[in-house]
Amino acid sequence: MLHRSCVVVLCSVLFLGSLSAANGEDWVSTISLEGAQSDLDTFVSLMNGYSRFQQPTDQWFITPAPSGNLLSFRHEGTGASTFGSLAMASATTQATWILEIGRDQPGVLIGGWGKDTNPHRQSVDLNDLLVFPQASQWLSTQASTLIHEFTEGAHGSVGAGILADDPNFLASHDKGRTDENWVMFFEGGRGIRLPDPETGTPRQQVAPDTIEFMIPFAGGGDLYDQVLRVRTRDGGSFELADIRRGYVDVGVPFSGNSRDIVVESVTYVLVPEPSSLSLLAAGGLCLLASMWRRRKAA
Repeated sequence: MLHRSCVVVLCSVLFLGSLSAANGEDWVSTISLEGAQSDLDTFVSLMNGYSRFQQPTDQWFITPAPSGNLLSFRHEGTGASTFGSLAMASATTQATWILEIGRDQPGVLIGGWGKDTNPHRQSVDLNDLLVFPQASQWLSTQASTLIHEFTEGAHGSVGAGILADDPNFLASHDKGRTDENWVMFFEGGRGIRLPDPETGTPRQQVAPDTIEFMIPFAGGGDLYDQVLRVRTRDGGSFELADIRRGYVDVGVPFSGNSRDIVVESVTYVLVPEPSSLSLLAAGGLCLLASMWRRRKAA
């Protein structure tokens, strides 16, 4: 296993080398920010807080431009958190895309890529994001969730796919999950988020307006599900049949009726291991089946 400190050094060397041209300068990205000014200010404040720049002059900020507000940063190369390093790397991809920041956005749960069928738009709902804990050993945090959305938007915008079976979406979603895991790892998290099952994120209807998503995690020798309980804000129906895959970070929840879907809670539950008795029973059945096949063959 690669030691944590070795990974830190390796990531820092690779990242700082890629930003040598930006060090000490204002890096103006090609990411256009949309949203109310108060929400944009909150977003920039979160980016700075999660980045934990060591140099007082280093910061994320907004640069007004004819094309709109552009996300920018200054970094002297003296240190930043894993979130900050990954976010700066995504901001320097030169991909042109729109990052929409808002609250209670219809049809968006946490984040949504391809809203309004625009493959170059990533939406983030601040009210959903802030339900996640600031720190946790078991759960996705605010920082790890935001870096997922940010990375997914940066890498997803280079293609035109917005559905879950589109290779470009799958690759971008997986890159977002990878960066999410890096942030959780260096925050001291217990586990990592596993790839989504091929059949989509498991979910269950718990009320006419409420669905729970079970996102698979593993860590510390345990398998567990992060349980995301979501509902419609207006109490209207939100059924499994309403969900279209591929628009958001859990790979499933875009409501066809475009209601605002809110995160009610984020918890986890351990996946129970098969008991010894169950394993013995299963082994016994396999043995009996094998004996029966041999007897018939004879």
